[in-house]
Amino acid sequence: MAVQALTDFVEEALRAGASRAEIERALKEARWPEGQIRDALATFADQAFVVPVPRPRAYISAREAFLYLVLFVLLGTVSGFLGTMLFTLTNWVLPQPGDPSRYAGSVQQSVRFAVSALVVAYPAFFLLTLHLAGERARNPAMQASRLRKWLTYLALVVAVSALISDLIAVLNQFLSGELTVRFAAKAAIVGAIAAATLLHYVPDIERSEPGKWGGRLLQAILGAVATAIVAGSVGYAIASIDSPLTTRKKEMDVVRLSDLRRTADAIDCYYTYFGRVPQSLDELAEALRTRGEKLPQPGACSYRMPSDPVTGKAYVYDPAEGARYSLCATFAHGWSTEEIEGRFRGSYGQVFWPLTSGRSIRPPAAAGEACFELEAVRVARLPEDPGTIR
Repeated sequence: MAVQALTDFVEEALRAGASRAEIERALKEARWPEGQIRDALATFADQAFVVPVPRPRAYISAREAFLYLVLFVLLGTVSGFLGTMLFTLTNWVLPQPGDPSRYAGSVQQSVRFAVSALVVAYPAFFLLTLHLAGERARNPAMQASRLRKWLTYLALVVAVSALISDLIAVLNQFLSGELTVRFAAKAAIVGAIAAATLLHYVPDIERSEPGKWGGRLLQAILGAVATAIVAGSVGYAIASIDSPLTTRKKEMDVVRLSDLRRTADAIDCYYTYFGRVPQSLDELAEALRTRGEKLPQPGACSYRMPSDPVTGKAYVYDPAEGARYSLCATFAHGWSTEEIEGRFRGSYGQVFWPLTSGRSIRPPAAAGEACFELEAVRVARLPEDPGTIR
């Protein structure tokens, strides 16, 4: 804010016919800070009149506070999720050994969430920026808003901190001999986002009037480039991840695989208790239910038989000789080896579910009915069975 004595001096000098350049020169010779000189001169409009014409004073309204707070929340949202998505896309373009596959559930979900955030937040941020710029052009007092300046400076602190940290990390990696192309690409992403923030806000932050055509041109170029980057990144990400329909099919297949596991667990329990496999799933459920009413048994020995999550039909069970049997389900998606490894390696090893050594259930390579030939085994550490219940 301009000091009142300085503002009074500027007003008197303008009344006396002194030019702005002369006033500025005199105040600089008197060692007044440039910022205070600029604020004092900006108090009066640069127009010819019999007396100095004061500009509207800056003010803070609840509406203005709301709009600027929303603007900078959106700025943080866009910057954060754009960086997250560009990092993930960089990992896909420049893979390294040990990276999770693009088919990993956590990776797919991360990209889907980033896409969703950008599709919602970026248009809102862009339109709100244009709206506030238009309001500042119509009402120059908003250009001098202290709230806008404080929030902008806070955003710049974050941007400068990110840029400095980015440069330190790059230099450290270089001196350590570990500066890879992928690391350099990610560092460039952070630096570009921080630099774009600085270029957009720094030229305009201390102006007492909205920027002239040169500043507006720079902001228009930055806006066009940012829009192109966001649109291109979102488009590439959508094309690279599973479609909503494929995602739904995969999730239902995962439920089916889990259901088959539960069913096989129950068959192992039956085989442990009765020394044979059941003739049907109804017999299995009834036997485990009856036994569970009289004796304790593990949670895996559930008598509640799962059914297909979409059709509600029971899974197909076919007993064979001895301890052998087959379980069948109808799957909606054909799983490639890369999809299986990417989706299930982290949590379950190389297959979805290793029952015991040599027994496993893998997602099928083609959609449709798939059957798994299994052999029941005795389950270790079941509660003591005081007697056989028939």
